[in-house]
Amino acid sequence: KAQDYYNSALVIEIGQDDLELQASTIRNIAEVAMLMGNYDKSLDYFTRAAEIAKNIGAKKLLMEIYAGLSNYWERKKDFQKSHQFLKLSGSIKDSIYNEESIKQIADFEVKYSLRNKDQQLQMITKESKVQDLQIKTQRYIVYIFASLSLLILALFFIFYTRSRINKKAKRILEAKNIHITEQKIVLEKAIAE
Repeated sequence: KAQDYYNSALVIEIGQDDLELQASTIRNIAEVAMLMGNYDKSLDYFTRAAEIAKNIGAKKLLMEIYAGLSNYWERKKDFQKSHQFLKLSGSIKDSIYNEESIKQIADFEVKYSLRNKDQQLQMITKESKVQDLQIKTQRYIVYIFASLSLLILALFFIFYTRSRINKKAKRILEAKNIHITEQKIVLEKAIAE
């Protein structure tokens, strides 16, 4: 009954052009045929599934097919071929593990690189904010210094102008005092005569 379900599934999968799914179903059919004792049919299906898996580069599926062929040859008491397929299966398993390890290492490197770049970006952002604050502080200092300079200059100008006005007023007063003193002397002379 399982054989019938797999055969029906295979017909549907052939219509969908999904080669990996077809190879997987063919492998399942081979396993069922082997369990039912139909070894010749099982070998044909395993061989067909292996061809498809090789052509599409489905390593994990090919590893499972080779493991199935190892079981097949073990049941047929050909332990040398069983061992060969077991080694092939193990070799593919190691290859898959190595590829996955390399991929994980690459993923970790990318994540580390991204995390490192993110930290660098945060540092640059912080440094930029600090520089912005320093620039703002320097501007405020310049504005305050300029304002104080203008205030001091204005006060100096006011004091200078006041001083000139006071000196001018003092000269005028001295001139008037001299004139008054002269008139007083002239008047005293006129009275004394």
